[in-house]
Amino acid sequence: MADLEMTDFSEDAAVEFVLQHLPEEFKDGMNRSTVLDIIIYLYDYFENNGLLDLSDMESEADEEKMIDYIMKRTRRQFSPEALLAVIKLEDEYENSINDF
Repeated sequence: MADLEMTDFSEDAAVEFVLQHLPEEFKDGMNRSTVLDIIIYLYDYFENNGLLDLSDMESEADEEKMIDYIMKRTRRQFSPEALLAVIKLEDEYENSINDF
């Protein structure tokens, strides 16, 4: 029987994944630093709202509140659609490393 190995989350790999897959229409102003900031703000939102608690896996983030939270921290530098694209790509990256 082969050993299954779960890949660890890497901020650098997540940022690279997002930048490689982000649609052109959302790339204006996006770079490694801004994408990393968005990912950090995303996890801050999750933590501040108890969404990282593994004992409550049924809770879901309110997408509108999450986007508003991140928009405030990025000083509204990006559109809600651009932020949502980054968030969905970060989630896609996480899912890809957990597929084992």
